[in-house]
Amino acid sequence: MKIILKQELAGRIFLIFFSFLFSSVAVYSIIKGKTSLSTNIVMCLFAIVFIILLANYLITSIIIEDSRITYKNLYGSRTMNFAEVIRVESKARIDSINLHGVHAKYTTTLYSSSAKIEIPIKSFSRKDLAELALILMIRCTKAMIDDTTQQMAQGKMPSAFFKNKK
Repeated sequence: MKIILKQELAGRIFLIFFSFLFSSVAVYSIIKGKTSLSTNIVMCLFAIVFIILLANYLITSIIIEDSRITYKNLYGSRTMNFAEVIRVESKARIDSINLHGVHAKYTTTLYSSSAKIEIPIKSFSRKDLAELALILMIRCTKAMIDDTTQQMAQGKMPSAFFKNKK
């Protein structure tokens, strides 16, 4: 049995939309030839960013097989057998606070004696995350599962801003 969890598009729709808009304008302006070289370069950079964002969205997934889990993204993939997992930890923490607002990082990390896989979970659906947490609890028989992951299996997602109630 193979389960593939994909990212939700909703969280990234505006970023992808504006990147697509700028890349469309870039292609149009280059074809028409009515803009300066510097404008064309800037527009091409937006087009490249769009292609990278779209590729990352399409490739990023969590693949759960009978005996192992794989996190795959644009930069590579990491695989770990469920039997090797000794600890599962899910976190929500504030990464930075700046002029543009508060940026939180949401992760589930699988630890073995020799490696770890850190899965950024922010862009996956609540339903998929609850399924992931439940599968980890069932299949990682030797692992210590933290409270946050156990709550995720019940549909209670971690928050960097509010304490989860038990």
